Amino acid sequence: MSKKIGQKTEAIFMAELLKRDFVVLMPFGDNERYDYVIDLGGVFKRVQCKTGRLKNGSVTFELASYNWNTKERKGYKGQIDYFGVYCPENNKCYLVPIDKVGKRHKSLRVEQSKNNQTKNTEDGEQYEIDKIRL
Repeated sequence: MSKKIGQKTEAIFMAELLKRDFVVLMPFGDNERYDYVIDLGGVFKRVQCKTGRLKNGSVTFELASYNWNTKERKGYKGQIDYFGVYCPENNKCYLVPIDKVGKRHKSLRVEQSKNNQTKNTEDGEQYEIDKIRL
């Protein structure tokens, strides 16, 4: 089931890029650390897609892959430029630069918190695909 969810996320995110006239390149096979590349007129940006989950007013997504056979978590630093995140619960896509994330997971605030806390939160709106200028 996890692979099917990931494939759906990749397809939806790619469709959103194509609707905005981005040129999208896909590697052959599924052995690369990125899912596709955005061609910005000869400047290439690698994108790893993740499915975000809406919880407590934030879209949260994992920043590493997990190999169930070896029990190894592997991050993406130096291997991608952006996370492309699709959240099915709010039907939105986010493009988050790798240098704006930590090591385990990232949370993007998309609804005001119940206690109005703003410390240690980041507004998800700035990463919505409609707001991003590459």
